[in-house]
Amino acid sequence: MGTGGHGHTYPGAVMPFGMVQLSPDTRLEGWDGCSGYHYTDSVVYGFSHTHLSGTGIADYCDILFMPTTGTPQFKNTAYSSPFKKKNETASPGYYKTRLDKYNIGVELTATTRAGMHRYSYPSSPEANIIIDLQHRDQS
Repeated sequence: MGTGGHGHTYPGAVMPFGMVQLSPDTRLEGWDGCSGYHYTDSVVYGFSHTHLSGTGIADYCDILFMPTTGTPQFKNTAYSSPFKKKNETASPGYYKTRLDKYNIGVELTATTRAGMHRYSYPSSPEANIIIDLQHRDQS
């Protein structure tokens, strides 16, 4: 609820009063994407560890991880991947999707002080995890 329109919320994994809020980042700028996610988007730039819900102001979306295959790319528009809503699942403390470009399954969960990612890669000679510390805010 609230991930479309002007809701400014994200569907990711978080615990009440938790230190991390793992969620996909689907929008790089603009008021409707200030939580890092908007329901109408169809591209994932990665999965960052901090998000704000319902604030109406962009902030956080820090420490972005993005699983990829093939030769690593270091520009977010190059390593991003399309995804389909039918492959997206969100429930309290859990988020799941599939990155279509790489055929990688992604699962996110959180505890009070830590977040965990699980990536299910296809058979590939090159499997990567991009860690982008300058994803949205200046580091």
